[in-house]
Amino acid sequence: VWLMVMDRRRKLQDVIDNLNEVEEMKNFNPDEWMEEFLSWMNRNTSKILTSFRKYDRNITNHVSRKDFVDAILKTGMPTSYLKVEAVADLLEKNEQINYKEFVNCL
Repeated sequence: VWLMVMDRRRKLQDVIDNLNEVEEMKNFNPDEWMEEFLSWMNRNTSKILTSFRKYDRNITNHVSRKDFVDAILKTGMPTSYLKVEAVADLLEKNEQINYKEFVNCL
């Protein structure tokens, strides 16, 4: 019974966290997010292009939406999936994201 209670509590907390994230998205500004991302990357001395090149196997400077989201989330930047998806919405063309254009936007 205790394990069931703990599992239920975790699921409820996940729902609350998701609702809070959706509420946060109402005031989301992609330009501010990009500034935060660049600042975070500079502080952590990570290489933006290196992150994307891992996914760009054909060296086309393009990655899929999923790979773009994965690359950003794997940097460890404190952001949310929904925010990265919103940025991907702005950058996606023909089901691909040109990560060099993304870097130039920064």
